[in-house]
Amino acid sequence: MEGHIQMNRISVIICTYNPSIQPLLRVINSIQNQKLEGISIEKIIVDNNSSNQFLADTNLKSSLNTNGWKIVHEPRAGLSYARIAGVNHTTNDFILFVDDDNVLNENYVQHLIRHYNEHPQAGIIGAGKIDVEFTGGGDEYIKKYFKKAFQYREFSTYLSGNAVWENFYPPGSGISIRKKVFNVFAANFIHGKISLTGRKAESLSSGEDAQMIWTTLQVGFTVDTAPDLSLIHLIPEKRCSLSYIIQLNQSIAYSFYKGQAEFYPDLTAGKKAGLLYFWKRRIQLWMKYPFQFKRIRYEFAYEQAWHKGHVQFVDKP
Repeated sequence: MEGHIQMNRISVIICTYNPSIQPLLRVINSIQNQKLEGISIEKIIVDNNSSNQFLADTNLKSSLNTNGWKIVHEPRAGLSYARIAGVNHTTNDFILFVDDDNVLNENYVQHLIRHYNEHPQAGIIGAGKIDVEFTGGGDEYIKKYFKKAFQYREFSTYLSGNAVWENFYPPGSGISIRKKVFNVFAANFIHGKISLTGRKAESLSSGEDAQMIWTTLQVGFTVDTAPDLSLIHLIPEKRCSLSYIIQLNQSIAYSFYKGQAEFYPDLTAGKKAGLLYFWKRRIQLWMKYPFQFKRIRYEFAYEQAWHKGHVQFVDKP
């Protein structure tokens, strides 16, 4: 297995659509300020059909040109297309995808390389610690109680799995993958065997990261999470609302079940939650958060959105 070969080279790819300049500069700076210690890093930014001319920004242009970034343009909307375009321009065997709102810890790449060298069975390794930073105003209740909606996680041990799904499997933020595994994912996507495009313009559709995970499992590698891979997820004011996280959770659920059906059709039909389930959940939430009426309302709405996404998939024409 190629993982037994010590490696010290990695390609870092940012895929972006109409980004805000200041958060993007923070992300780029976090990559440029990595403590590499003999590690070679290739840096690529993919413009996924943006309309805001962000690449014309003077500060951004200077940073990209000065620090040797490759700029790739992908006109087909969708994160899967953008990731494939980025990987097609890489020269290394390991890929790190960094979202345009992910600020990496300065040791992220160094730890990641070490983990791949120590765990040759790993096909994907992701962040075990994701903190959430709200960069503007918004619903204070969301900020206090719903960081989980924005991929907040904190694992204390290195975890590795090969089951269909584990709760520690990494989200898309800061996810890394072997190039030869990603190429299988890309071929399946291009040939129509799998179909999830990921985020497309303003759409909240997702699931392509889960399909990368299932591809990894099917070709015989594990999916791992490392506690020392740490990043900050930047959340602007426009995303800090109950209506947003409801829409987000419903979209994630629909995409998850649709994506799972393309890999494991027997697992996906599922049983739709009935009225009794929802009444039980209300009672459970009441017992967990007595007299916290707003918390109960938010938690229930957030959970219900997931079930609506499942129903949307099951009932699709």
